[in-house]
Parts: sequence; C-alpha cells; structure tokens
Amino acid sequence: MRGQADVIIIGAGMAGLALARALAGPGLSPSLLVLEPRALKPDPRLWIFPAAPGHALARFAWCETRAVRYAGRDGWLNANPVWTVPAGDVQAAALEALASGPRTRLETGVRIDGVRAVPGGAQLEGSLGVLNARQIIDARPAPDHAVPSGAFAQIILSSEAQAGGAAPGFELSAPVAHRGGLTLFQRLVLPGGRMLAEAVRYAPPGDAGEGLEAYFLEHLPDGASAPPRRAVLPLAARAERRSAGGPVIAAPARAGGLRFAVGMEALRLAQWAEDSAHRWAQGRLIAPPPDPGAQARAPALELLKRLRHDPGAAADWLTHTLNGQDPDAVTAFLADAARAGRSRHSTSRANLRKSP
Repeated sequence: MRGQADVIIIGAGMAGLALARALAGPGLSPSLLVLEPRALKPDPRLWIFPAAPGHALARFAWCETRAVRYAGRDGWLNANPVWTVPAGDVQAAALEALASGPRTRLETGVRIDGVRAVPGGAQLEGSLGVLNARQIIDARPAPDHAVPSGAFAQIILSSEAQAGGAAPGFELSAPVAHRGGLTLFQRLVLPGGRMLAEAVRYAPPGDAGEGLEAYFLEHLPDGASAPPRRAVLPLAARAERRSAGGPVIAAPARAGGLRFAVGMEALRLAQWAEDSAHRWAQGRLIAPPPDPGAQARAPALELLKRLRHDPGAAADWLTHTLNGQDPDAVTAFLADAARAGRSRHSTSRANLRKSP
C-alpha cells in the first residue's frame, strides 16, 4: 500500500493530538494522518498550571483560582491564576476534529518500522505499507525521557474526592524528609466541592514509594477514599537535544520539574501547535517545539542537588522558598520560572500576603 498525506503525525498523545487539533481547525485543510502504535484510551488527567488569561488551553479550562496556600500560609495570586484543564476534553476535541475533517484520519495499533527524509518530503514504512508525506512529525515519547536507573524520580499518587467543605483553592504542604527523599501533599479544590488530591514523593534511587499510599489516604478529608492513580516521572528533565527542522522532526512531550510540570508541558505544546498551524497556513514547514531552556529546569535541578547532599536540608530549603517569596513568585518557581514567563531575579522576597 502506498499513501500520500500532507502531514503524518506519529503518536496520539499530548503533543500529537495538540498539533492534530490545530491543523484540523477552521481555515486549514491539509491531508492529515495520525498514527498511534497503541490503543487509544481516554486521558483521565487534570492539567493544572499557572498562566495569563487567553492562553492556548483557555477554552478548555474548567476553572481558574487565585487562592493558594503554600506550606501552611495563605496567599492570593495577582499575576497568573492557576487553571484546571481536563486532558480528556482536549483529547476529545482533537478526535472530533479528526473525525469531522474531510481529509483527516486516525489509525491506531499501527506498527512503525522506519521514518526518513526523501527528496521532496518524508517517508514512513510500517504495517500500513509505505506512506509519503510533505512532513512527518514524530511525537512519540523520547527514549531518553524515562527515569534512568539510579536517578531520583517523582512518584505521584492522585485521585479525585469530595473536598469535605474546604474552600476552593490550591494548596501545597511543606515537604517532609524521609528515607533519603521528600514527601508532600497537594490538593486543588474546585468549585462545587470536588477535589484533586496528590501525594508526591521525590524518591531516591531504589525507592518505589513504599508508604506513599498510606500517607495519601491520611491526608484526604474524613470519609474520603478512592483508589489512586500512580505516575512516575523524572525529577529533573534532561536538556533537549537540538532538533533541526525539515521534513522529519521530533516533537515528544517532556515533563519533568516541580509541581506544575505536566500542566506547563501541555500548555507549551498547545502553544507550539497553534504556532505550527500558523506556519503551515503561510506555506512553511512545521518547526520543532522550542527548548524551554536551562532556566526552566533550574528549580528541579537545584532541589535534586540538595537532595543528593542532605534531604533534611533540602526540605528546609524548599519550605523556606515556599514561605520566603510572594505567592506569584512561588507559583512561578513551582512552574519553572522561564515557562511561567517571569524572571526569578525580579520576584519580590516579601512574605506571603493574606488573601483579600
């Protein structure tokens, strides 16, 4: 079988579907083929991140909140609110756009044998045969983004529950040093009494998160219980290798950082997808996603360095950071400063202000 397409996207995850939704939007009509090697399942995650109003995922947001509580101190965000975006809603919008487009389609369970640039475009070989395209976007997870053996990891248990009367807002506890790592609890209370709760362990090598589920259940409101979902991410994302433009580009999602890491990565890729659709409309090839840069990795790398040296001192440092800056500065720190659009050098060191 030989097939032709303007754009082939490999991977129907965070990056691939963001781009597919943008390219299948009004005003563009590329022939678009999305290939997913696995079965496609509904994405149950909630993306939580700080951003200015009008950001690339704003139309999917369930709510925004400015009330925060960091390490036991109440504050109020004046810069970027914390947004809640259901990943499943973004996924559904992309799939709807693919299903309704006259020149778009999704194929799942597809084997990919090889991808290469050829004169005048790109070529893919796999279980569908040989497919030719003007450009191929490989959005599969990068092989070097798994947690390496012997490295610190983030082990995350999350669940939705009833908030038990708690007021809407975002809360992050002070970290507790234990067995060479740090453990903390975060929750986002949504309007209507629902709550997203997470227990997070910054775990040293060989630590599989023993005791984390008990810690998680202890911090839920009385009577609340739900089987938690488990995720494991690198604590600090590796620097991205420079990806050249051309008929074949790599565009994997890369989440690593502190507490808003996954949400900020979703936002970064959504913005890249919008920019890519604009480039395509101008007759240009899609460029690889930009590297967030070293500054975006700085908070996680600093925590990692301190954890390796002394977990107790790392907990004290993180608590001091949560208490020693104004709420907007803390939020930018937790989101990675460069991605949040704020310079850490210009943030105030004032104490957390009381909520109005």
